[in-house]
Amino acid sequence: MSAGWGRQTGVRLDPDAASARAASLVTGVTLTVAFGLLAAGVDWFWVAFPVGVGAVLPAAVAAARDRAEGGSRTGTDIDDALATLRERYAAGEIDEAAFEARLERLLETESGTPSDARERSYR
Repeated sequence: MSAGWGRQTGVRLDPDAASARAASLVTGVTLTVAFGLLAAGVDWFWVAFPVGVGAVLPAAVAAARDRAEGGSRTGTDIDDALATLRERYAAGEIDEAAFEARLERLLETESGTPSDARERSYR
């Protein structure tokens, strides 16, 4: 499965599965709205189809795929960023305050627990 880590669940997200879920959801909503309008006697019920399938569906699928593929960093990305941060600190390019600030920012974007990343950062 080639995907990023889930932000809150820690479960790997499959871009194809995320796209399929988004497509199913939008299709269901589009059909419900269109047939609901038809049942209500609205003459322009058919507008729901081109709007749902032509505009909302591609946007939802693209958003779901983007979030699953690049919405979060993998453990390797975090380790690489921590290694670079440690190297810059060791070389004197950044001071301790800058190191701590960047470390905190990195921990905020990580999907794992902050204590794990903090321990890795000082190894």
